[in-house]
Amino acid sequence: MTTYGSDAYNASYAQFGKMSAEDMDFRDAALSNITPSSPVHRTWNSRDEMLASKSARQRVAVDDLQLRSIQCVRVARIVGGTGEEEEGEIQLSLRRFTPQGLSEPPVIVFFHGESYVAGDLDTHAWMCESLAVLSRASVVSVAYRQPPEVRFPGAFNDSFGAICWVAEGGLGYAPPFLALAGDAAGGGLAAACALRAAVDGPRIALQVLFYPWLDVRPTSQSMLNFEETNDLHLMMQEELAFASEVYGPKVDIPEDEDEEEEEDDEPKVLDWMKAREASPLLAESLRPMPRTFLAYAADDMLAPDCRAFAARLRAEVGAEAGQPIGFSVTKGFRACKV
Repeated sequence: MTTYGSDAYNASYAQFGKMSAEDMDFRDAALSNITPSSPVHRTWNSRDEMLASKSARQRVAVDDLQLRSIQCVRVARIVGGTGEEEEGEIQLSLRRFTPQGLSEPPVIVFFHGESYVAGDLDTHAWMCESLAVLSRASVVSVAYRQPPEVRFPGAFNDSFGAICWVAEGGLGYAPPFLALAGDAAGGGLAAACALRAAVDGPRIALQVLFYPWLDVRPTSQSMLNFEETNDLHLMMQEELAFASEVYGPKVDIPEDEDEEEEEDDEPKVLDWMKAREASPLLAESLRPMPRTFLAYAADDMLAPDCRAFAARLRAEVGAEAGQPIGFSVTKGFRACKV
């Protein structure tokens, strides 16, 4: 049996999957002509059998699209009545990945990670291509607007608007099955959009979350419990703290208060950070959540929040949430299907 494992999440490159025995990465396995019946299990007779897929690799059609005429919601709806109003139409870039031979397939709307402030359609193309082949679905990657030019809730507005556009036939048809996916910050966006969709539509059948950033507060479990002796955790902690500061709405601070803050080292939790659109882990209820696949590295700095999210899903969804899926891994890769 060939198994997938993972090293600790690398903050710069979200390459979480590696084959333990032959050092074949997840992308090559996913894009092979041999499509696994499960994303995490597959039996091959030899490494040559897998590599032979290069001559018959399943092709994925890639289309760059432009989304126009999204009416943005007002900032005041999300940030407790504060902040500037954001109105009007915008234009977003999308990229669609569709396995060859499919007509009007199910659609997965994907949101890239990199702490909201980095990442783009190119950095996560390999992941979208992999998802398309493994799922036999069309994957639509969204280039949401990023800070500091566009701050919260800009990325959320763009992401939810893209979901609605796809659901309403923006691709030329209404998908028979609509799912959301994302990694890190993109996973947080996917979860936040799933919560909104449960109230305002459209229907989301599944969400696939890879090591999602679910709580942007500086006092989150992940931020407070990181390993100070772990250089990667220290780097991620600094990166996420910076990203939260840049991602959040601009706040005008009087000079006298600014001087007091310089003397106060306590982390500040601002109102926007507690909104479910920013921190879905803090939502009052997760009961409306769709079926969820959640994957993270056991030694990832974000693991505490991922575990808390999984526990809440099981507790609030009920007995049908099921148990973590079981499979052999190396170096502590974890996955939950709820």
